[in-house]
Amino acid sequence: MKGEGIHWEDLDEDISVEHLLAGYPSMESQESLRRWLEARKEREVQEQHAPNSGEFSEALRLKLQEAAESGLSYIDINSGKLHRAVGGYPKPTPRMPICCAVMRKEMRSGDSILAQPPKGNGANLTIRYQLPRK
Repeated sequence: MKGEGIHWEDLDEDISVEHLLAGYPSMESQESLRRWLEARKEREVQEQHAPNSGEFSEALRLKLQEAAESGLSYIDINSGKLHRAVGGYPKPTPRMPICCAVMRKEMRSGDSILAQPPKGNGANLTIRYQLPRK
């Protein structure tokens, strides 16, 4: 069985089948385990977070401001990426309709929708915002 094992993606750990069956303890340090547990708790909190329109609006305005300060003449914002950045997507409490509504509300003359799902709200809504904002 030498060289055979499984990779546990969530832990980023390779586990030898031989050691697993023999009941050998993990070679991970306590510090490594502590960091992993803290990261896991943080992910759980983020996944349970249900963002509101104010949070989407703040995140969108920050992206627009950063792009303008970088000297860009426009920026393309995708609703799925914005929602992931704010949290709560893709599960368990997605607020995609709210995210899309905030993005549409921010549109000004010259902005354009580059992609959208058939029903209008979804993770592939992409809007090109002209910069700087007026």
